[in-house]
Amino acid sequence: MDVLHNEPELPNVIRLARRGLEEIHGYELLEDLKWFPKLKRWVIRYRVTIDVEANDFVPVITQWYCHIHPHYPQGSIKIFPDAEASITHTFPHQEFNGYDGHSLWRSGDICVKTSLGKWGTKLFDGEPNTASEKLHWYIQRCIEWIRAAANGTLTKEGEPFELPAYPDGQAFRFVFNENSETFSEWSRRSDSYGVCVANNVGVPRTFALNEFEIGTSILKYKWGKNFDNKGKDFHGIWMMLPNVPVLKPWQLPTTLDELYMVCSELGIGVREIITSVFCKFKHYDLGFVCLGFPVSENFGGPCSLIHWLAFQLSPPPNLKGFEHKRELRLEQSKSITSPAKKISWLKSENWNDIQTGARGRIGETIRNANTLLVGAGAVGSLFTEMLVRLGVNRLHIVDDDLLSVGNLSRHSLNMNDVGSFKSEALAKHLNQIFPLVSVTHTTENLLEFLEDTSALSDYSLVIEATGNDDVFERLQSLGNSTSTSFISLSMSVNADRLFCFVAKDTREEIITDFRKKMEPLLHQQKSVHAQLKFPWEGIGCWHPIFPARLDDIEMLLGCAVKKVEDALQHPTCCELFLIEKNYDEQNIFTGLTISTM
Repeated sequence: MDVLHNEPELPNVIRLARRGLEEIHGYELLEDLKWFPKLKRWVIRYRVTIDVEANDFVPVITQWYCHIHPHYPQGSIKIFPDAEASITHTFPHQEFNGYDGHSLWRSGDICVKTSLGKWGTKLFDGEPNTASEKLHWYIQRCIEWIRAAANGTLTKEGEPFELPAYPDGQAFRFVFNENSETFSEWSRRSDSYGVCVANNVGVPRTFALNEFEIGTSILKYKWGKNFDNKGKDFHGIWMMLPNVPVLKPWQLPTTLDELYMVCSELGIGVREIITSVFCKFKHYDLGFVCLGFPVSENFGGPCSLIHWLAFQLSPPPNLKGFEHKRELRLEQSKSITSPAKKISWLKSENWNDIQTGARGRIGETIRNANTLLVGAGAVGSLFTEMLVRLGVNRLHIVDDDLLSVGNLSRHSLNMNDVGSFKSEALAKHLNQIFPLVSVTHTTENLLEFLEDTSALSDYSLVIEATGNDDVFERLQSLGNSTSTSFISLSMSVNADRLFCFVAKDTREEIITDFRKKMEPLLHQQKSVHAQLKFPWEGIGCWHPIFPARLDDIEMLLGCAVKKVEDALQHPTCCELFLIEKNYDEQNIFTGLTISTM
C-alpha cells in the first residue's frame, strides 16, 4: 500500500495526541504517523505487550495499525491487527479477521466500544471527544481488548449474544422468519436435515426462506402480503445443528473443509448430508445450504430462537458417460462437496417482526388487532403508516377516492400513485414497509361498503378518518359490538386542532355519546370557518381546498398515537381528546395542549 510522498500537513492536534500515547503501559510506537491517500487517513503502527500468559490465539507481543480521521478528534478511529505479527484468528467484538495477501494489516477491526457506542453518541459509552484524550482512550482500550482476548473474557454471561462476523463481500441477502413459536415447533421435530425452498421476493439481491420439507411434512413461514407474489422457487438443503458452527475463538469457516471439521465436532456429517440429499432429490437444482442452530438473547442464557446461516453451493459440473442419473449425481456431489472449496456465505437476517420492530413498537392491544381503516386521505394514510411502522401487521382499507397530485403535499403516497385508488395504492405502500405486513383494500364506495350490517364484524379495531358526517352516521347505525374498539380522527382547518375519539367498543350509545361531545366543538369550528378565506385549486371548475400543512398533521397524529395507545389499555375506555396547537402573543408556536372533553 503506497504512502503519498507529498502528503498533507499533519494537524498539530493529531501530533500532540500521538505524543500522549507514550505514557501508556504496554504501548510502543514502531512507525510514526503516515498519510495513506486511498484511505484518507493518518496511520501509526505500534506494538502491544500484555502482562498475561500467551495462548494459541494471542501472543504476548502483537503489532497493530491505528487509522485516524484527518478531522480528528471528529471522525472515526479504527484499529487493525498487523498482517504478520499479530492475532490471526477472529474473536468476539471484532470484524472478520481475514487477509488479502498484500495489505499491511488484516481486516479484523476490533470493537473497543461497548454496544451503546454503536448508537453514534459518545455520551453512553464513556468515549472522550477531546483531542488530548480520544486517541489515548482508544489505544488504552485496545490493550484491554487484547488482554481480555487472551483471558477469554471478551464476552461475559448476561451480555447480549453476538453472532460471528461475516467475511467481506456477501453478494446476496438471505432472510428468514423465526420467533419463539417457530422455536417451539423446531424443538418438537426430530429430523435434522432436508430440502428447503427460498424465493426472490422483489427486494434487491434478497432471497426469503419460505418452507422446509421435514420428513413427510412441510413447515412454512407466515410472510406478509408483499411476499405473496413470490418469484421463482430456489431449492436448497437445510440442516439443524446443536450450536453455532464456528472455529475458535469466534470465526466462521471459510472453506468446506473447515466447516466439515467444526460440524463433525458437533456430531453432524455435513458432507454426507449434502451428498445424500443431492443424490436423493435428483429433480431439484440445489443451490444453497442453510445451517440452523439455537441461540439465546444473552450469552449463557437459555436458547429461545433459531438462527440460520446460509452459503451458496457451487453448480455441479457437466459430466457425460453415466447411464443412471444417481451415478451422475454421486459423481457430481464429489465436486460440489470438495473440502478445498471456499464458502460463499450469504448475509442472513431474521426478518421476524420482533427483530424488525426492535427499535420501537406499539403496545400489544393495537399491534395484534385486525384493523379496518375507513378513509385513506391525508389523516388516514399518515396515521396508519405510523401504526404499521410501530408493528401493526393486519389492516384493511376502504376508500373509493382517486389520488390527485394536490394530495401529495400531505399524503404518504407519491407521484407514481397519482390517478390510482387511494386505498389500493396505500395498501401496496404499507405492504412494502415490513415483510410480515398484510394490508388488503376495497375500492368500494364507503357508504356502500357499510351497507353490509356485518361489515365491522371481522375487525377488532375500526379507524374512521373521513371527516364525513354520512359515513359517521352509518358507522353509528352499525355500532353493536363490545369486542371492536373504535377510533375517530378529524382535523380542523390549518391543522390547528385534532379531534381524537377512542372507545373500547362500538355500541350505538357509545357513538351517540361521541356525537354529543363533538357538537359544541363543531359549532365553534363552523364560526371560525365562516371568517376564513380558503385557498382554491383546479382548472375550469375551481373549488376550495382544506388548508393544513404536513408537519402540523404529523405532529398532531404522533400525539394521537400515544393517546390512543394509552386509552386502549383500559378495559372501559371512552374518551374524546382535543389536541391543539398553542401560540404566544407574537404568534410563535409554543407546543401542544391535550384536553379531555
